[in-house]
Amino acid sequence: MIENGRGHADYEKRWQKQGDELFTDIPAFTYPVISGRDAFFASSEANVIKGDHIRLNYINIGYELFSRKEVQVLPFERIQLFAVASNLGILWRANKDKIDPDNISIYPEQRTITIGLRSNF
Repeated sequence: MIENGRGHADYEKRWQKQGDELFTDIPAFTYPVISGRDAFFASSEANVIKGDHIRLNYINIGYELFSRKEVQVLPFERIQLFAVASNLGILWRANKDKIDPDNISIYPEQRTITIGLRSNF
């Protein structure tokens, strides 16, 4: 909870006076610091948030422009236009902290969009 004189932002919600235990589960500050007590709290259920979410993860769209069946003079079997998009984002999440349960990195997942033209000989 407290390390090198710095504490987590939740520390402001700690027990400070009698009766605070009715509305907070953040333990009071004790001196000297008991590292085992802080480690126990850091791993406790009080720090678990819901990970339920709905994500738009992958879309693949294709359209056949021409085929040899339709246009006999084409040197190709077919020509297709396609678009692929991945990691488009979270549509809904249960937690209010805007945490992405699939990404533990401090950097957001990269969104990718690919557009192309495909032909078969």
